[in-house]
Amino acid sequence: MDIPKQIKVAANIVDIESWPIGEAFPEGRYGDFTQSLLKIRVSDGTKLSISQNTLLHEVLHSIYHAYNMYSEDDEERTVTAMANGLIQVLQDNPALVNFLMDEEVDSETK
Repeated sequence: MDIPKQIKVAANIVDIESWPIGEAFPEGRYGDFTQSLLKIRVSDGTKLSISQNTLLHEVLHSIYHAYNMYSEDDEERTVTAMANGLIQVLQDNPALVNFLMDEEVDSETK
């Protein structure tokens, strides 16, 4: 399953790009989110579970910004906003859900 090219987050359309591993990010990082460009970048060439985790992590950054959360917000406000944002993103983006739910198949067990 391929990473979706775009997702909807609140009123925003966020572009998603794949980058060759090691080319775009320092060692140990696999993605980023740029608010001003509404763009998520995710390294390709990693295990599927790393790509899924990285994409979800960057989606949460985009929700954080789209729903105007701040570092001084209390825990309840932050958790409520993240839950509202995440359910919206998952409901509006079935291709994202499909990608996140895909499983790696071990070639030795086929």
